[in-house]
Amino acid sequence: LNLSNALLQGYNEYPAPDNPPIPLMPTGTWAVVKIWARAHWIVVAGVLLAGLAALVAVGRWLSTFRRIHQSVVVVPNEKVVTNRVGQSVGKWCLVEHLGEGGTADVYRGATGNQPDAAVKIIRTGQVSEEMLARFKREAEILETLRHPNVIQLIEFGEDGDAMYLVEELVSGGSLGDRLQVPGLSVEAFYQYYRPVLEAIAFAHDQGIVHRDIKPENVLLTEDGQVKLTDFGLAKAATSANVTTSNVLGTPSYMAPEQFSGHVGTPATDQFSLGVMAYEMLCGRLPFEGESVAELMAKRLQDPPSLSAMRGAPLPAHIEQTIMRMLSRRPEARYPNLHQVIAAMDGVRRGVPRSDG
Repeated sequence: LNLSNALLQGYNEYPAPDNPPIPLMPTGTWAVVKIWARAHWIVVAGVLLAGLAALVAVGRWLSTFRRIHQSVVVVPNEKVVTNRVGQSVGKWCLVEHLGEGGTADVYRGATGNQPDAAVKIIRTGQVSEEMLARFKREAEILETLRHPNVIQLIEFGEDGDAMYLVEELVSGGSLGDRLQVPGLSVEAFYQYYRPVLEAIAFAHDQGIVHRDIKPENVLLTEDGQVKLTDFGLAKAATSANVTTSNVLGTPSYMAPEQFSGHVGTPATDQFSLGVMAYEMLCGRLPFEGESVAELMAKRLQDPPSLSAMRGAPLPAHIEQTIMRMLSRRPEARYPNLHQVIAAMDGVRRGVPRSDG
């Protein structure tokens, strides 16, 4: 060993002029990196591809966010309000202003020989071709959806510069008015929720996707009957002529794929129904955020447990059904709402009446 050390020391101290020693490893950090990269080229290629994919994903996310930011808020800040109380449209005398939406006002209408009705009139000064098309499409859709839990269309028409819808008058408020923390009882939940499922399932059977399901769009009669309303964003499930450049819907209730600009489908309606069910039982939304971007990010996570958020245990099958409806991937949700109804009915038979 000593001899070997001596020989090595001597070699390093007195190298031959014409034959300098060849180092076993090149000197310098960059040279070492190059040697390592040649030996592990598969790893290097994988890292580069992953980085490229990440950049593409970030680019798509930013593009989606810009599109959402530009399209979710569609109502101008300055509203042009025209109070039409005392005026008439068609045969309907407008006797009371009931409320307003983004582009329309709703009045109580009377004729003297028919029950009072809700008259929805496009607001002057905020009419675009797209809004007119939605308004007309809502009338066409309601004409085809004759169901006890869908708001009934009475008349659609134009009077001068006014375009209007006349619907049955529902005066018991909305489901949103009934929600509270820590949520509805299981009995009350089922009483309101199952008719909504039936109404949306019927619409899907007719090839119609609602695309804006939320508690505020579920009206209640004075005796508690459910009436699904606001089909302004609805479309035919197979429609190819509906504009999809904008992200349509209410962000808190939208499915993850809708944030990417995908058109509404029965699966997106099912996700919205899952969000609404969660809110009904917990008194709060499963995904909360201060901005659209934050809501998009929350969709990448599983929502908190229903029982944990409610502060009390729920029947296991109720939670399992709703959590499946909230699956991030559309194919992981139920194939259709009839299966959701069957699952809920199975749960319902196991819930004692005293729970409500």
